[in-house]
Amino acid sequence: MKVSTKRKNHRPVTNCEAKNAYLNARQPKPGRPGVSSLLLPAKEFWPSTLQSDFESKASCLHEDETRARLLEKTKHQGDWGDAARDLSARLCASSRRYPWPTLASKLYWRDLRERIVGNLNALIAEELPDRASFATIIRQDWARHPADLDNVDIAAFKRVLRKNIADTGVEIAEGFLIGRFEASYDIDPQCYQFHAHLLATDDYVDAINALKGREPYRPWTGVNGIPDCRHPVVNPQLDLGEASRAFAYSVKGYWELRNAAQAKRLQGEEHTRSMLFLDRHRPEDLFILMDVHVKGGVLALSA
Repeated sequence: MKVSTKRKNHRPVTNCEAKNAYLNARQPKPGRPGVSSLLLPAKEFWPSTLQSDFESKASCLHEDETRARLLEKTKHQGDWGDAARDLSARLCASSRRYPWPTLASKLYWRDLRERIVGNLNALIAEELPDRASFATIIRQDWARHPADLDNVDIAAFKRVLRKNIADTGVEIAEGFLIGRFEASYDIDPQCYQFHAHLLATDDYVDAINALKGREPYRPWTGVNGIPDCRHPVVNPQLDLGEASRAFAYSVKGYWELRNAAQAKRLQGEEHTRSMLFLDRHRPEDLFILMDVHVKGGVLALSA
């Protein structure tokens, strides 16, 4: 990349460091392995093979260069400014083969998307679920004002969603669910609205539908400081290919820079805030898996 990584009190980050960081991030961590350690499946399942509009590595590198430049220009001093410039240096060290493993990098998101969606496609081809849906779920208490973004506990969001699904009373005899949490930023009111995009199969389709109309999944308007939401649970049933493509699109690494109202890149403080938020999290923090897990580098149904 062309962005200089030379700055006072901040040494450059090398491509070799980026390679080592990437390879280390791919290693299974102690305990149950997560989506970071997924391997690439057969090429026929790669979303880049199946989707003509799949983003190129060149476009992702260009976007990371833009993010690095904006972070480099941050006017913040102290820890926040240091963290922004450190992230900028790490983004600059990425290469097409070895992106720095941070969720603030679109190139790393592309790498994750290829592996996660590719394994999902392989699992669907093997198991051939009878039904599938692509859901978007929002809760009123998942809204956060910018000053509170540092305190967001996505693990708590996942625990609540798991409990809500279990409390529907729908018996889960067949199927699985995979999804991720993301946030969009609304200028008026100034608020990050977290939500989940989920691919559900078989009995999980019914469980998601059963959330509709229950508290806290009822529509709301006029709540002070929180965006209106007329459809907290959207869960269209799709054929397997459509559901997979919808999920693949939702895993694109651009949401964190978008404005929900105008679809524009966040600027200044909010750009820095969102980038640092993502940099503090691992893919496992954002993804939720139910009745499916990572085993030996592939997605497998849980026993």
